Amino acid sequence: MIEEATLTLKPPSKMSLIVTQNQNSNRSCKPHSIFQVTSAGLNRVWYLDSTGAQLNIHTTCATADEYMTQYGERVEYLAPLGTSANFYEKMCTLPGLGALKHAQGREGVRAVKKGIEEWSKQTGMKLPALLRLPDEKYAANEKELLDMVRRSVKRFVVLWDCREEVDEQFRRPVSAHLADHELGEAMFKEYEVLCKKYVVKTWDMPIGNE
Repeated sequence: MIEEATLTLKPPSKMSLIVTQNQNSNRSCKPHSIFQVTSAGLNRVWYLDSTGAQLNIHTTCATADEYMTQYGERVEYLAPLGTSANFYEKMCTLPGLGALKHAQGREGVRAVKKGIEEWSKQTGMKLPALLRLPDEKYAANEKELLDMVRRSVKRFVVLWDCREEVDEQFRRPVSAHLADHELGEAMFKEYEVLCKKYVVKTWDMPIGNE
């Protein structure tokens, strides 16, 4: 079973902050989202973290206890797979510049997926099969996969053009942008209420892979 896990991370040993006039320098770490993979038959739990490098977490896959021991402070939410994607799809429907920003991210992800699909079609291989290959074959196939993903993303970067939409947004009155902001805030609050359904109690947390 694959779920979306939202964690509070341990404070870093060193941290530099750029503080503006209206900001408080005493900032805590923001929640971090990863995937939790549970094997019911083996009673094992793994964490997949594809975005941890931005937080100096260079472990993309680890058992739950290993990850939490080194990086995690507590698990906040465990939501069904697709919860975040559904939320960002809704964000893309909002009026204003915010929706364009979310749409750009969404289309970038789709470009990555398209590259993976093109590689899979060309090689007849799925990602799980790639991971099971011996090291030498894995390295060659991984390079081919990454090359195809890069080409797909480059095509997206070249073709993505929302200048007309941006220009149109800048011609709108300030009151319209304020209304857009309120809609976005309301949607975030709705998402927070949804997440509260998936709050993890202490005794529900994975405590190891015995």
